Formats: sequence, structure tokens, C-alpha cells
Amino acid sequence: MSRARLIELAVAVVTAVVLAAVLFLPATGGSIERISAAERLYAEGTELASKDESASTARFLESAEILREELVARDTAGIRFNRANALLRAGDLGRSIAEYRAARMRAPADASIESNLSEARRKVVNAPSPPDERPIDRGRALWGLLTERVRLCAASLLLLAGFLALPTRRTALAAACLSLGALSGATVALDLAARSTTSLAVLQEPSMLRKGNGDGFDAALAEALPIGTECRILESRPGWHEVELGDS
Repeated sequence: MSRARLIELAVAVVTAVVLAAVLFLPATGGSIERISAAERLYAEGTELASKDESASTARFLESAEILREELVARDTAGIRFNRANALLRAGDLGRSIAEYRAARMRAPADASIESNLSEARRKVVNAPSPPDERPIDRGRALWGLLTERVRLCAASLLLLAGFLALPTRRTALAAACLSLGALSGATVALDLAARSTTSLAVLQEPSMLRKGNGDGFDAALAEALPIGTECRILESRPGWHEVELGDS
């Protein structure tokens, strides 16, 4: 075996080991102590719920604040989900729905997130249904069965295998690996783009929907939209947003 081939194999082995470590070692980051503190506060809030509502709410809000700070270091579906749970228990319906939606953007196939989001939505009284999902969102629900971390590692391994197969003249194998690797990486890129360009919004206070961009226009609905209403922002100007609601 030539020296060049040995180097290629060594690179492949080292890369595979590194990627396997990234794939199977637990994703840390952030402060384990602070995450534990947030969990402890949530548990205290749950225990106090039937005894002291004010103290219980305070614990849930403290937990949510710690998790908000942790998002700076590690913006994951798990932290978003736990923060949404704390906000929901604290009665902050608008922000809890926004966090559940953000968690679902990061883990679209997670049944627990979907279930809790549905529960939060049921608490919004007389709200129109959320805007319909776009085709790209439905596609994300399919490839979201695998986490971004798994797909990124798979993309790296497939691309590496494809490049290593090229010198051996295994054209079909190289083409398949390179194509699948590029496709897997593209799904991660699409996820990141969807999160950075999302136009979805959740109302944090009651808002009157009007037929034009000012208070002088007639109301489009008889009552103000309640906190927790989900909408899609179509256009924005200072102090005004054109929004799209669901069908009902």
C-alpha cells in the first residue's frame, strides 16, 4: 500500500473517531449547576402550586430566567422546552407559546414539544388558529426525525468517504456518498436559515386587528386578539405590522 494511501486511511480513521465522539458524547455547554438550579426551582414551584400561588409563580419565573441566560451559551430544543414549561406554569401564556414554537423549530419531530404546545394553545381563549405551515416546514418535520447534530456528523462522514473513494475510481460509490453528504448538510443549513428568517410571531399583549396601518382604520374583528395569538408577519413599518392569521 502506498504512503499516500496510508495517509488517506489515517485521516479517515482519525476523522471518524472525532466525529463519533462528537455524535455520542452528551452535548454539554452552558452551566450544569445553573441548569440544575433551574430544575430545582421548577420542582419547588410545582410543590408550592397548591399552597402559595404567588411563591410558586416566582419560582417558575426564576427558573425561566436562568434558562433564558443559558440560551446564550447553548440554544437547544431542550432548554427552550423547559423554559416554555416554566413560563406556562407561571401563567405567561404568550412567551410560553413562543418558546414551544422555538423548541419545535429545533426538534420538529419531538412529540412532547407538540403535546405541550397544543396544551398551551388550548388556554388561549377565542384565538384564531395558527397560520398554515409552509411546505418547507412539513419537510423539516420529516428530516427532523434525526437531530441536526446527527445529520451534520453523517454529512461529514459521507463527504469524507466520497472524497476517499475518488482515487480508487469507485465512481458510483463516491458520487453516492458525496450526494448524500451534501443533502444531509443541506437540511442542517435549511434549519438554520428557517430559524433566522422566521416571520412567525406570538402576541404578548391583547392587540386590535385593523384594516389599515393606523388606529383610524376600522377594526377587522369585533374584539382584540388575545395574548398567545399566533400570526405570520407579512410586512412591518414603525409601530405597525401586517399579519396573516389562520383560517378560523
